[in-house]
Amino acid sequence: MKVLLIVANQKGQSLIEAVATLGIILLILTGIITATTYSIRNSNYAKTQSQATKYATELTEWFRSQRDDQDWATFLARTNTYCFNDVSIEWPIITGACSVSDYSLESKYKREATLTRASASAVTINITVSWQDESGIHQSNLETYLTQW
Repeated sequence: MKVLLIVANQKGQSLIEAVATLGIILLILTGIITATTYSIRNSNYAKTQSQATKYATELTEWFRSQRDDQDWATFLARTNTYCFNDVSIEWPIITGACSVSDYSLESKYKREATLTRASASAVTINITVSWQDESGIHQSNLETYLTQW
């Protein structure tokens, strides 16, 4: 009779071991899936931010070329806020801030520039490229100081 009790206890014990093992495997898989999800989200954010920085840098270079191609008085007279909602950059540009829903660069970004007269021979340009994703609104800012030369 003792033999039968030992066999019965071993069957129940293997069921508990199987459930515990399954629980441990599920915890490990949950951790791996969570880490992978965060990694993909961070990778997408970095890619999007890099593109936004590229758009800001592109606009900075365009303003630098405008300063070089125009006389200083014409460039200085353009102090204002502008919405650059197109990939091609050329005057005339929409004057004023971009609208709240104006994400037109790749249907994802909006790009604004504010030119401020710092002195008679200097202009500060603040460029903001913003985008919106599932975690909210993000911005990439770039400030440039151009002088008359």
